[in-house]
Amino acid sequence: MKSNTPSFSAVVVISLLLCSCSTFKPNPEAIDSSLERKKVKSTDDVTVSMVIPSAKESEKVFGVDLVKKRIQPIWVEVDNRTDTELILMPILIDHDYYAPLEVSYKFRNRWSKSKTRIKDDFFIDMQIPYEIPPDSVASGYVYGRREAGVRYAKAMLVRDEHDPIELPFALQVPGIQADYEQIDFDNLYTEDEFIRIDDPSRLREELIKLPRCTVDKKGKHEGDPLNLVVIGMAEAAGPAFSQRNWDITEEIRWGTIFKTVQAFFIGSRYQFSPVSSLYVFGRKQDLALQKIRSTIHERNHLRLWLTPIVYQGKDVWIGQISRDIGVRFTTKTLVTHKIDPDVDSARLYLAQDLLLTQHLQAIGTVDGVERADRDAPRRNLTGDPYFTDGQRLIVIFSPETVPPDDLHILEWPESGEQE
Repeated sequence: MKSNTPSFSAVVVISLLLCSCSTFKPNPEAIDSSLERKKVKSTDDVTVSMVIPSAKESEKVFGVDLVKKRIQPIWVEVDNRTDTELILMPILIDHDYYAPLEVSYKFRNRWSKSKTRIKDDFFIDMQIPYEIPPDSVASGYVYGRREAGVRYAKAMLVRDEHDPIELPFALQVPGIQADYEQIDFDNLYTEDEFIRIDDPSRLREELIKLPRCTVDKKGKHEGDPLNLVVIGMAEAAGPAFSQRNWDITEEIRWGTIFKTVQAFFIGSRYQFSPVSSLYVFGRKQDLALQKIRSTIHERNHLRLWLTPIVYQGKDVWIGQISRDIGVRFTTKTLVTHKIDPDVDSARLYLAQDLLLTQHLQAIGTVDGVERADRDAPRRNLTGDPYFTDGQRLIVIFSPETVPPDDLHILEWPESGEQE
């Protein structure tokens, strides 16, 4: 009996022909929907803007699914208002970026050289020019590797006989619902609540007065020690943390809880895992960051709260950092991380990590946590013991690169003296 089913080879040929007839319809103007999220930085009559389109936005712009091929286009605009030509260094936006024809090759048309040439020309044209003439604006894309969460990118612009212009960016990749996106930072404090300080000694006094520990939701029991102060977070710390591969945390919802539990039991790496809520100023953390090793069981993680203190125009955050070294079962929460009892070791790790960014203007310590000896430790809310010398690490960020010789060590002069 003769079969009416087409042969496998016939199916393959038909499929290839259909693919060759597919329409390539990119829409470069579709980037406009992304531009409201763009980050903008300026210096020396030069303004640089960057944004990462979502997967859907990218597919509309380019007419093909770049994200499926593990390519993440990064839109860049350089407004050069100087009288000097600038050279953009894309390798500092992504050290392993793709060339335009390399991208095009992934979407080549095996049956039509002319259609392949159209794609080649398109991806070349969409790349940002690396030479930006004086008094001009250039925009386009750097074809980066696909990443999630927040990615670090540095715009370096070189000009003859001058130091290069360096502008670091922390670019959020659409797709992660970060916990801090739920916070209305502009309305956390009224104008009357702000404490504006210029004098270093007054800063020291205010930092010592801050609570020594986090607490539970009702404020009745103490948790982890508040051993960290970050100054200048909004201006410069975001790029610095992302440069050192600190990941944001997702908000707690059923989907993220499931992924966290799954990672707990199979020992996988969920780099955006939510952290439990601890409280300061009557609210849970405003921002949490983490750096996971090979599994979710081992990580450094920190929580931060925006304070009403403003030091020399910079925002001041109080926080806690600890190192998770394993997982244990509890009657309260079923499963929880176990922290390294030596919380000062996590504090030291963070200090070294941030020094490597060369974006610290100053570093030091201040009292405020209260000492807890190894032989008489305090305990956090899940019952883990910890000991500490009672000091808080203070880091003051700069948006500019700070050479090691220019790093200032905070020594807390007497009131009225200048640093």
